[in-house]
Amino acid sequence: RNCPQNAIEGAPRVVHKIDPNKCVGCGVCATVCKFGAIEEYEE
Repeated sequence: RNCPQNAIEGAPRVVHKIDPNKCVGCGVCATVCKFGAIEEYEE
């Protein structure tokens, strides 16, 4: 919902997946995740 690149896929109560080919590293997902389940890292 919050990803401007639509890089996150998943359904409620199911582990979501981030498509690294679509992700631009903006950090919006990590900021809004109320569970703290997303960590940013650099390759």
